[in-house]
Amino acid sequence: MDPNKLINLYNPNSETSEYMRDLLVKVSRDRLPEFLEKQLQLLRNSPTAERASLGLSLFSPLANRLNLQVFKKEIEDLSFKELHPDEYELAVKMLRSNQADTNKHLMKFIKDVEIKLELNGIDFIDISGRTKQPYSLYKKLRKAGTIGDVYDLMAVRVLMPSEKDCYRVLNCINSSFDVNLDRYKDYIKRPKDNGYQSLHAAALIDKSIIEVQIRTPKMHQHAEHGSAAHWHYDDHKTSKNYRRGLVAKYIRSSKKYVYVFSPSGDVYRLSDGATALDFAFAIHTGLGLRTKSVKINNSIATLDTKLADADMVEVVTGKEIAPKRDWLRIVKTKKAKQRINTWIKQEERDRYILIGKQQLQDVFNGKIPDNIDDVLDYHGMKKLEELFVSVGGGHISPESVKNHLDTSGTPKFIKGSATVKSTKKVPKVLISGMDGLAYRLGNCCNPAPPTPVVGYITQGLGITIHKQGCSEVFSDTDRLVDCSWL
Repeated sequence: MDPNKLINLYNPNSETSEYMRDLLVKVSRDRLPEFLEKQLQLLRNSPTAERASLGLSLFSPLANRLNLQVFKKEIEDLSFKELHPDEYELAVKMLRSNQADTNKHLMKFIKDVEIKLELNGIDFIDISGRTKQPYSLYKKLRKAGTIGDVYDLMAVRVLMPSEKDCYRVLNCINSSFDVNLDRYKDYIKRPKDNGYQSLHAAALIDKSIIEVQIRTPKMHQHAEHGSAAHWHYDDHKTSKNYRRGLVAKYIRSSKKYVYVFSPSGDVYRLSDGATALDFAFAIHTGLGLRTKSVKINNSIATLDTKLADADMVEVVTGKEIAPKRDWLRIVKTKKAKQRINTWIKQEERDRYILIGKQQLQDVFNGKIPDNIDDVLDYHGMKKLEELFVSVGGGHISPESVKNHLDTSGTPKFIKGSATVKSTKKVPKVLISGMDGLAYRLGNCCNPAPPTPVVGYITQGLGITIHKQGCSEVFSDTDRLVDCSWL
């Protein structure tokens, strides 16, 4: 077998691709693991340049597609050692020179994970770690340049009793450590073509990245020892025609969804009409909130670009979380709208707290008086933050608060206050995301329980509560807020 013929076997446009197919047809799928094990034994006992070339060009990729990771890693290292002995020795020395530090970080991280899981009442089956193999390090060094630029020398594997437990571990790690959201992968809900399932997270420890793989024993068995259930050429993943072929597996007669790909080949199903920004939120909320730009099929695109079947979408993130209100008009999926809305409301609330606090301090000459609780009681508020929000949002003027505390007898509020004291009992309304905000009932429709209501932000007057469908409520959705009777 001429190894030169195998150089481009994984290129779908290669003239020798038929040669590879003919080779594989000779070995039935159920015998592929046995076939690979035989090749591995030959590399162990009688290594030659020809066998090593076959190992890197054909047998290692084949083992990878079958999820025979034990075979893959050893085939790669043995082939690498035979073909490039000097580079192999260098990679081994570099790994050894960093072994003390990596082992220290690895052991400490494993211990920290165990403690965090125990504190959260999460029982695990096993936690183990590993460092990078020589051939894998060699490939990284060709891109990174120095070992100091290789950030994923370490990996930790956590085995859990059930799929539900895997997600509990993921939540624990995300809340307990600094993580790199760009490297998050959910191969449980979206398995690879070869059936591989696992959750992947990346923890940042002392400028190093530790990859965390979370899976069940059944998933681990398949990942390490695999099966010959599927066969696809890896390089096809960069081909749009190949991706369209995969999409055909998912599309049904009723077209309600669009199927797109991540750069690593994962398939995502979104509602038809979804945009590139929807895709970012479909991967992970944290990724969506930090989206800076996107690429579609390797070309720069706008966030509002509508996605088509088989598009490959890459999300470029920034360091800061900075979604804009305009994003609500860009996204189409319910998940993305909810996440953006929640973040904006919380940001607005935090901003109103700072503004309101400063305005009250200014009107009271730098210090908020101790009897401010009288104002809270008057408005039915429980926390001072609620008053800050109402003042900062322009629903209660700081002068009216001062006037309340300065005036004896019946409290008086100057013009501009959205709330007026009345002997008539006013039904209470919960304004979504803004507990404690002052409001008034619209005179135009006289809303009352249990009629469904909506809030409308009126400039200078704060929030006015209207019946849903009231003709006085305009269609400007930016001014509408969800409300319900308490």
